[in-house]
Amino acid sequence: MQRERKSPIRAVPGLLLMILICLGGNAAGIHATEFHSNGDLIQGWYWLRDRGLEQYAEWTFTNVPSGTGDIVIEITALATDRVNGGRGFSARFRLLYGFPGAGPMGGVFETVEVTLPNVSLPDDPVGYTCKGRVSIPRSALHGGSQLFLRVERISPTDNHVAFNKGSMVVLMGGGQRTEGQEGTAHPSERGVAAQAKLLAVPADDFRSNGDPILGIYWCRRQGHFLEWTWKPISDPRAIVEAAVNLELLVTDKVNGGSGWGTTVEVSILDFAGTQVASGEVQLTNPFRPRFPDDTHGIGYKTYGVFVLPNPNLVRTGFRLRMAWPPSDGSGFHFGGAKGRALLALVAAPQGTSGATMPSVHVQDILSNPRAYLNRRVKLVGKFYGWQGAFSCSPITKSDWSVGDAGGYIDATGPFPEGLSPWDEAS
Repeated sequence: MQRERKSPIRAVPGLLLMILICLGGNAAGIHATEFHSNGDLIQGWYWLRDRGLEQYAEWTFTNVPSGTGDIVIEITALATDRVNGGRGFSARFRLLYGFPGAGPMGGVFETVEVTLPNVSLPDDPVGYTCKGRVSIPRSALHGGSQLFLRVERISPTDNHVAFNKGSMVVLMGGGQRTEGQEGTAHPSERGVAAQAKLLAVPADDFRSNGDPILGIYWCRRQGHFLEWTWKPISDPRAIVEAAVNLELLVTDKVNGGSGWGTTVEVSILDFAGTQVASGEVQLTNPFRPRFPDDTHGIGYKTYGVFVLPNPNLVRTGFRLRMAWPPSDGSGFHFGGAKGRALLALVAAPQGTSGATMPSVHVQDILSNPRAYLNRRVKLVGKFYGWQGAFSCSPITKSDWSVGDAGGYIDATGPFPEGLSPWDEAS
């Protein structure tokens, strides 16, 4: 097995023989028709090891046979703790799976976190091989025969992991269980409504007239924009909540500094170009220290979210557009690319009406009030009557407050049912 290095090394015949011995025992199954990765290529394996978690590997399978049971995937990967690292480490990663989309319909994906055990033999000179089998529900095919898989590291502190086109095999007939080679899969999101599903949907298209620099389109002049497109989603389940999550780059000027954030106006357009919703996204940059001069790209990453005011927009498809200048008057530059926006939605259990209201906190509303206009939500926090213990008391005795560590909102009108002027309730 090849050792991970900073650059490709010369092949050693003995190591190539070890690869055939270790990997030649794969069960018969369906192999990917397409494979893509932006990982670091070293002797046929694509290593995912960047601290920015931008590296990935993707597989597309066609003609997956119909059936009734779960789909079993045999996964082979390499793992180590660092460049030129040690042996015996497991492979931990996030697996996205689902229908890749076809024609006018966009893809729909669910996520799990997977840990593969290291199965290297004692006499393996490298000891990087990890292997296991993971089951995913057949409903991921959405009635079709195509399956899309994507893996990415979860944390910058996770082990380095490597994959190639043959790393994923869909086993025929579900495959036989192999003692000591079961990968473990865990739901990657917690706290959603019982039996509801969190679906992750990458953008189907992206365009920008910003200045392209190393794969990022920078908006820094009047008229520059970023625009992502999601095709219609045909999932039969009711959509409870949907939001676009953004990881954009922001800096204060050309060759600018670190730690800067900004606020940008957002327009949601239908495919005819008509604006159907609008709001703002606050792009938060947690990097410190904040520095005004050239940091060569260090400390530019920001995070923001735009909650769709009508979750059913995902059924008709939409475009999300952000244009320069920022709405906060900062004049800061912001940049993005296709992979820096991800639509996430909560689908109610199949056969239900989807009447479950999304749970939000005060800070969610304060950060983007327009996104919640005329929406019914479940507000999570502490409720206080006018003589309650909250530090920011309501203005009059007929008012009440709701708040948490992220802030508070004063509400005018009758108390919530069962809340007296002296009470505090959750």
